[in-house]
Amino acid sequence: MGQRRIHRRKNSRGKECWEIRQIPAEPDLDRLDDGNGIEATLMTNRAQWHKACRVKYSQTILQRRRKSLEKVEQSDAPKVHTRSAHSHVDPKDPVCFFCNKPAGSEVLHEVATKQIDFNVRKAALETEDTELLAKLAPGDMIALEAKYHRNCLRMLYNKARQAVANYGHEEEAQLHGIAFAELVAFMEERRSDDCAPVFKLADQGDLYQVRLEQLGATVGNRIHTTRLKNRLLSELPDLMAHSQGRDTLLTFQDDIGDALKKACDHDSDAMHLVRAAQVVRKEMFATKFNFDGSFHPNCQKESVPTSLLALVNMILDGANIKHQTQLLETGTTTAALTVSQLLVFNSVKHIRAAKSSGTVRHSRERVALKVHAVTRKRGLIDTLFSLGMCVSYDRLLQVSADIANGVCQHFRLKDIVCPPKMRNGLFTTAAVDNIDHNPSSGTAKDSFHGTSISLIQHPTHECAGSDRGVLVMNQSTPSTRSIMPLPQAYTNVPPVALITKQFTAPPVKGPLLGDWLEDSGWTNALVQAEIASPGTADSFIHARHVTKTRHAHQLTAASLYNLLHQAYNQHCTSEAVPPTFEEWCLQRVSESVHFNYWLKTLSLEVLMLMYIRSLREGNFQLYMETLTQLLPWMFALDHTHYSRWLSVHVRDMMVLSDKHPAILEEFRAGKFVVHKTSHKFSAMAIDHCHEQNNALIKGSGGAVSLTENPGALHRWMVAGPEIARMTTDFENESSPQSENRHHEQKPAVQEAFMMNVRSLTAVIEEMGNPFLEESQDLLVLDSKDIMSSSVADTVRKVESLGAQQYKTFVEERLEQQTKPVTDTLPKNKMPLFSHPPVKT
Repeated sequence: MGQRRIHRRKNSRGKECWEIRQIPAEPDLDRLDDGNGIEATLMTNRAQWHKACRVKYSQTILQRRRKSLEKVEQSDAPKVHTRSAHSHVDPKDPVCFFCNKPAGSEVLHEVATKQIDFNVRKAALETEDTELLAKLAPGDMIALEAKYHRNCLRMLYNKARQAVANYGHEEEAQLHGIAFAELVAFMEERRSDDCAPVFKLADQGDLYQVRLEQLGATVGNRIHTTRLKNRLLSELPDLMAHSQGRDTLLTFQDDIGDALKKACDHDSDAMHLVRAAQVVRKEMFATKFNFDGSFHPNCQKESVPTSLLALVNMILDGANIKHQTQLLETGTTTAALTVSQLLVFNSVKHIRAAKSSGTVRHSRERVALKVHAVTRKRGLIDTLFSLGMCVSYDRLLQVSADIANGVCQHFRLKDIVCPPKMRNGLFTTAAVDNIDHNPSSGTAKDSFHGTSISLIQHPTHECAGSDRGVLVMNQSTPSTRSIMPLPQAYTNVPPVALITKQFTAPPVKGPLLGDWLEDSGWTNALVQAEIASPGTADSFIHARHVTKTRHAHQLTAASLYNLLHQAYNQHCTSEAVPPTFEEWCLQRVSESVHFNYWLKTLSLEVLMLMYIRSLREGNFQLYMETLTQLLPWMFALDHTHYSRWLSVHVRDMMVLSDKHPAILEEFRAGKFVVHKTSHKFSAMAIDHCHEQNNALIKGSGGAVSLTENPGALHRWMVAGPEIARMTTDFENESSPQSENRHHEQKPAVQEAFMMNVRSLTAVIEEMGNPFLEESQDLLVLDSKDIMSSSVADTVRKVESLGAQQYKTFVEERLEQQTKPVTDTLPKNKMPLFSHPPVKT
C-alpha cells in the first residue's frame, strides 16, 4: 500500500506538471500508459526514480508555478485605470545602507554606536569602495539614520579582512610601503626633469613587483594595478589617469603650482627628517635579537629593523626604484648591513649603559674577535670601541669565555674531544706533525713544543654531511670571564719516549729540476728575457719561492715547446718525405746529445707540471702516474730521501685496492687533496694545508706569544678553533658570492704570460735554438762551452739508470723484503753541468 500511495502521488503530480507545462524533462506521458493507467503501469514495472529527479516534481515548485500563472492571467484581463488604482510608494521607506534594498524577509538594524560608523569607514577605505565612501561623506551613520542588513555588514567586514590579508602581515605591509615610496620618488624625479613624463600603469606595476621581490616580500602572480593606481592618485594629488584602449596612462596636470605649494607648506624638510628618525628609532628599540655564538644565514638582516635597513639603502643607493632594481646586491648590501648595525649598536635612549650579551650586534662582535685573534692587542680593541666600531675588551673576554665553556661542556657531554664544527657522515683525513718554536733555546721566553693535528673533511654536493647542532654559547648560564677546567684525563698526558736511539731525518737535497738545470745557462736566459733579476733567477735553482719558481718553469716549458716545433717545421721543409714528429725526435736524440738534454728538460718540466695539475684538480690517477714517472729521476740524481719514502707512498697507494677499496674510491673521487676555496684548479695537498695551519699557530695571534700565560693559552687552545669557525662563517655569509675562476684565469695575467713566453723564446733563439744544434757535444746554452763526455753520458743514461734502481728498490725492500727500507741507498754522483768530473 505504501508503494501504491507513492506511485499514485507521483502520478498525480506528473499530471499537474503536464497541465501547467512545468515538466523539467518534457517526457512522453502516453508511453507511461499501457492501457490501465499510468499508476498501474508504474506499479507493474516496479518503477524507481532518482532523488534529484523527484525534487523537480515537489509540491512547492508546483504551487509557485501555479501562482505565477494566475498572475499572468490576471494581468491579461482588461482593467480600468483610475487615480485611486495606482499604489503609492512611500519614498521614506527604509532601505539597507549597503545594498539599497528594503527589509524584505530580513530585519533592518539601525546604527546606534559610533564604533559601527568607524568600522564601516575603515572597511570602505581598505576595500576602496568609492560608492560607499560617497554615502559616508555627508556625515556619520547615526546622523544619517542609516539602517542595514546584518548579512550586508558581515559581507563588508569579510571583504575588508580579505583585502588586508592579501597584503600579508605587518612586515609584508612595511615592505609594500617601502617599494611604493620608492615608486613615488621615481615618478617625482621624472617629473622634475621637465620632460612631461607619461607613465604606463603596467610598467609601473612591473617595477613595483620586481622591487617587492628584491626586498623579500611575498608576491602573487601579478600586482593589482587598479589598487596601485588608486594609491598613486591619492599620494600624488595632481596625478591624472587616462584610459587608452587596454592601457592606463598616468600623467601630471599642466598647472601644478597650487599642488606644489600645498606640498611644500605641509611640512618642512626638517620635520620629515624628525618623523623618519622617530619611526626608525621606535622599531630599533623594539627589535630584540639574542647572540647565541653562531652566525647563521641571514643573521645580519634579522638583527636590524627592516625600516632602518631600507633607509640606509635609500641613503647609499638612492630611493629611485629603477636604480634599485638594477643593483646587483639590492636590499642586502654588506655596506648597508654594516652601517645599520653600527647605528643600532651606538643608539641610546637617554644615558649610555652597559649592553648585555643579547643586544650586541653581529658585526661588532665579529670585528672584535677578528682583530684580537690576529693582533692580540688590547689597546687596538679599546680604540675601536671608543670609535663605536666594536665591543669592549671586557665584553670580548666574556664572549671568548662563553665559547670556551660551551666547548668544554660539549666535550663532557660527548665524552670525547672533537671540534664542534666536525660534521657527521663525511670522509675525513688527518695530518699529525710536531710543531716547534725555538725548542733548543735556553733563554727564549716564547719557546714552544707541541703536536699539531689537522682534521680535514671532504663534503660534496651529493653528501654535505649532517650538522651536529652544537649550541656553543649557553644563554641560560651567566656570563663570566673565567674558563672551567678540563677533566684531568684531557690535560695530564703521560710522557712518551722512544726506546731506540733518537731518529735523525736525512737532509733533503735541492729541487730535482734545479739540480738538472744548474749552470746550464737557463738562469741567464731568464735574466736576458727580463723575466727575473739575477738574484731571483739564481733562487729558482733552489726553489726559494715556490710560486715564482713554478712560473719560471711554466714559461720555460712553453718556450721550449715552441722552439721544438719550429725546428721540426724547418726540418720538414727541407725533406721531400718528412718523418713524423716522434720519428724525428728519436733520430735527433741519437744524433745530438744537446738536443737530448733539452728534450729531457722539456719532458721533466712537463712531468712536474702534470704532478701539480693532479693536485690542483684532485686527479688521483694522474697523481699516481706522475709520481711513478718521477721516481726514476729521484734515484738517478741522488735524492735519497724522496726516493725511499716516495716509493713507499706509491706502494701504499697501489695496495689500497686490495686492503682498503673504500678509501681508494674516495681518493679517486678527489678526496686526497684539500679544497679550501670554491675556485677551480685550487686544491692543495694535505701536508700543504697542514703546514698552513702550523704557520697560523706560529704567527701573530697564535700560541707562540701565549706560552708564558697559562690562562690565555688555555683560552686560545679551547676557544680558538671555534672563534675561527665563527669569524669564517660570518665572512662567508656577509661577503658577496665571488666567482669560482682561478686567480690566474684573467686576461691581464694571460697576456703577461704570453708576452714573457715570446720574450724568452726570442732570447733562447738568439742564443741558438738547442733543437737545431748539429754539434755532437753538450754545450752551455749562453756561453757555448763544451761539457765533458762524462756529462754527455749522464744525459744519455740518466733515465734508464734511475728506472733500474727504482725497480731494484721495490723488489728488494718492498716485495721480497730482503733489505730493510731504511738501508743505505748507493749514490750515483753522476756528473752534470754544476758538478763536472774532477780532472786528474
